[in-house]
Amino acid sequence: MVSIIVITYNSAKFVLETLESAKAQTYQNIELIISDDGSQDETVELCEKWLAENKDRFIDSQIITVEQNTGIPANCNRGVKASKGEWIKLIAGDDLLVDSCISLFMSFIERNNEVKVVQCLVQFFGDGSEKPKIIPIELKRNIFKLSANHQLRAIYSYNFIASPGVLIQKDLIIRHNHFDEEFMSLEDFPMWLKILYGNDKFYLLDTVLVYYRRHENSQSMQTVSSNITPFTNNYINVKIRIYQKYAEFNKLLTTKEILKLRYFKFLNSTGWKRNKILDILNKIIYKL
Repeated sequence: MVSIIVITYNSAKFVLETLESAKAQTYQNIELIISDDGSQDETVELCEKWLAENKDRFIDSQIITVEQNTGIPANCNRGVKASKGEWIKLIAGDDLLVDSCISLFMSFIERNNEVKVVQCLVQFFGDGSEKPKIIPIELKRNIFKLSANHQLRAIYSYNFIASPGVLIQKDLIIRHNHFDEEFMSLEDFPMWLKILYGNDKFYLLDTVLVYYRRHENSQSMQTVSSNITPFTNNYINVKIRIYQKYAEFNKLLTTKEILKLRYFKFLNSTGWKRNKILDILNKIIYKL
């Protein structure tokens, strides 16, 4: 059984589209869990009504909610702990699954029985782009052919894992003590570090199976920042804290990445990168 866990917080505008995409799955052996993080809009009421009308579609279904917002990792953990499936598909309450998503994932796993975590391609939508972005980008997909040790080294300089496209074995999440609730944003990155350090590699199912909605309230739009650097100071501070906490995984790469992130903070504080010449200079310094 696969547990689809829909992660919601003030998701009333789009959540029914997400639920309909779960309902439309060609794979039948599915449990549906909605894990809500204290929404202040109509998310819970809409979901409760939808579940009552569609409960016969799933092996089991339920909604979990709390009174106060606790952050994404805690919300993910509540959903995982409530689930009964062997496999977990987490999806935000504004994204969409392709109808054949779970079927193709499970077919891939049947052909590759050593797989414990697999990544599909994820296509952006909702931002008006004529040519929607697909992640992981094509140039980085060869990383999935590498060993877990080489993938661990690669992820320090480039996070090649697109979280909305991940299907993961529940036992793997349990083994690594669930998502790290210390970091209320970037909930996925510590888990990927722990999995790779534990010598389990990520596999790639080279097909678009998830559509990732880009809008003004989406997480990615809030963490990709200004005209000075790619990241806000908050993002940088969280990333540094993650590296410091898991420094024993690779002390050399940890030190290097923290230095790079602190350089980003320096640019933010000075207001540099005002023209193309300074932009080029900063990129050269960053690479060095």
